[in-house]
Amino acid sequence: MYNLFKFRTMEIELLEKARKRPFAYLCIMISIPLLIGFIIVDYFEGDILEMILEILLCVILIFSFIAIQRFNADLLIYRLCLVLLSAVLLYSVSIGSGAGTTVYWLFPFPIVFMFFLGKNEGAVFSAVFLIILSVLLIDPFSFEIYSYNNKISIRFLTSMLFLTLISYGLQSSLEKYGWILIEKHNNLLKEKQNLEKALRENKTLSGLIPICSDCKKIRDDEGYWHQVEAYVRDHSDADFSHSICPDCVKKLYPDFVNFKKK
Repeated sequence: MYNLFKFRTMEIELLEKARKRPFAYLCIMISIPLLIGFIIVDYFEGDILEMILEILLCVILIFSFIAIQRFNADLLIYRLCLVLLSAVLLYSVSIGSGAGTTVYWLFPFPIVFMFFLGKNEGAVFSAVFLIILSVLLIDPFSFEIYSYNNKISIRFLTSMLFLTLISYGLQSSLEKYGWILIEKHNNLLKEKQNLEKALRENKTLSGLIPICSDCKKIRDDEGYWHQVEAYVRDHSDADFSHSICPDCVKKLYPDFVNFKKK
């Protein structure tokens, strides 16, 4: 039972890896040109700190792309990449990067967390992310950070919470039906194996069979002679039930035949 569970878990991990990689590549390919555009704009506007943060984001994304290609540790790379991206963007929120508009780039993060890390770990990451973001936007401890409008911040955080719950529900449904599909696949595979086994065990006789013209024994491939019933039983699924034909009755029991005629 444990081996079967482990095998199914490995199957799901392989399927998840194949499912997540194309989306990871798409996110990277879209984000890097966008960040390069922001870097150019910030350069001409003289926003050196924001430009450095955007260059750092580019480096993280490029590193993630190379690491996914070279190493077979996708989940570890996703964790590291998401932690670094979250840290950089949360810092950008704290300093009011983009006149406070950086916060709107954080909307996809709950979906990304759930997609790449699964419902349980993704929920933990989303919760921690949402708590830190709440502290930065509402600033209950009066830190020396960028000041956001509390009403807008509460609405934004409520939207993020709603999006997090929706993402969790979608990922839960996906994982549940993923297990069901794996179970059906394994059942079909088991039925296929049983059918193949039955076909292998289905013995049939074919070709020329050497048989003695007198005693009717059959010679096998190794040169040994066997009774007909023993040979047929060993080389097919047929068996014998002994009886006696009318001709042999006359030959072996003539008295019995004559008695019946009287």
